[in-house]
Amino acid sequence: MIKIDKNLNWFLQEEIPEGLNPNMPMNYMDSFGTEKMWQKLGIRHTLQKYLSVFEKSNLKLYCGRDLYEVCEKEVISLLLTNPQKFINLNNEKYRLCREYFLFTKEFERMNYRSLTDEKLINFVQNFYKKRERAHALGWVGNIVDFIGSKFSRYLLNYLKQQIKEEKLNLNANEAFTILTTPIEESFVQKEYQAYLKILAIPPTKRKIRIAKLVRDFGWLGYGCNGPGWDEKYYENLLASLKKEKAQPAKLLAEKKIELKNLKFQQTKLTKQLSLDKKHQLLFKVARGFVFTKGYRKDVLFHAFWVMKTAQRELARRANLSLKQVRYIYPWELERILREGDAWAEELNARFNYHLRYSEKGNNLILSGQAARQMIESLKIKQEKIKEVQIFEGDCAAPGMARGIVAIINSPTENNKINHADILVSGMTNPDLMPAIRLAKAIVTDTGGLTCHAAIVARELGKPCVIGTKIATKILKDGDLVEVDAEKGIVRKI
Repeated sequence: MIKIDKNLNWFLQEEIPEGLNPNMPMNYMDSFGTEKMWQKLGIRHTLQKYLSVFEKSNLKLYCGRDLYEVCEKEVISLLLTNPQKFINLNNEKYRLCREYFLFTKEFERMNYRSLTDEKLINFVQNFYKKRERAHALGWVGNIVDFIGSKFSRYLLNYLKQQIKEEKLNLNANEAFTILTTPIEESFVQKEYQAYLKILAIPPTKRKIRIAKLVRDFGWLGYGCNGPGWDEKYYENLLASLKKEKAQPAKLLAEKKIELKNLKFQQTKLTKQLSLDKKHQLLFKVARGFVFTKGYRKDVLFHAFWVMKTAQRELARRANLSLKQVRYIYPWELERILREGDAWAEELNARFNYHLRYSEKGNNLILSGQAARQMIESLKIKQEKIKEVQIFEGDCAAPGMARGIVAIINSPTENNKINHADILVSGMTNPDLMPAIRLAKAIVTDTGGLTCHAAIVARELGKPCVIGTKIATKILKDGDLVEVDAEKGIVRKI
């Protein structure tokens, strides 16, 4: 049995409140030959030691500071010297995710009850393997911008330098947003167009179209645990748009114009700023990171939506609940079916509190008191938070906004927000979309160029400041704040 490295200076890399389970493993580095995929890029150092701590659907992801920084430095150095390699990487990520999406679509209506135990296990394990292959390369893009937004800040500083040298009257953050926004259509944008078209139809004729909308896009809100977006969600969304007197034809036309204008602005800025070949490629890489991260996330949620039926069949055969099955790791499936509900107590304990330590493909799982004692014995750096009136983050989408704070970390809190409030979250996810649509601006603790909040804020045209580290700890519901996303500043008023 492997042992957790207690000599590492562990730090909290990411904290995701609610909505997760081990079926969405974050340690892509240790699964199904991921390390070999990194090595093909010429990356020698990988994040070989990872610690995931789950507590009732909340995830805390820890990594060794030294390991992380060495890997981060190597990847950023390779990116800045050979951006074409990362353009190829983004193309490969898209290809693998597209293949996985088509693979999972084949099983949307599969009859899992007809499968033998052996075939069911093989199917689920194959499902995991293909998913890891499709998603493993995503971490290469994440690491360059995850902590400290190093890649984003490099590009932003370069733009500031060019603006100064060319003596231009341009806003660097706006230029950065334009040059890093992908022109490819996302699933969210396709969904937006689909429900706007329904809005133009008389309410008495919408039922069939709404049902199709749920089939085509309801899985976008599934996340890890579901239930996804149903007819009621879209009916409420359409009612809200009608209340705002939205004009679907006008909004659809505006989206087409926005896309054409985006292409034009990117070409114009490239010339105005005299971007050299290297930096043109780096901005292309950044656009690819943003697009493939969003696409990869959506494909993952579709896979979970499809997988739920197979998981229910596993639960039925093992005499367990669906929630319990979601705390089973892929290599345990055969034992679970053989030993059945003897695992119930262990799986319940894992839901309440458990850790998974991963090192070069080997895993250690501890639950309950044993897990808590292990965490207490590790060197984990704790950040001290000071009371401040002004704090900073990174601009994910430009703009200014003033409003009342609504702190939302889980879908159960979506009803806290009112129209034009400022949504503050540790980290947004698709479960928070009903609240995000109402928000005037978005502020998060964590995230980089490719985080969910950054991608959605651009798609919806909302000011967004990410990576503040302390927003949810400094602010509380009802605070009045001003968000200056142009400068990445949040002020308590």
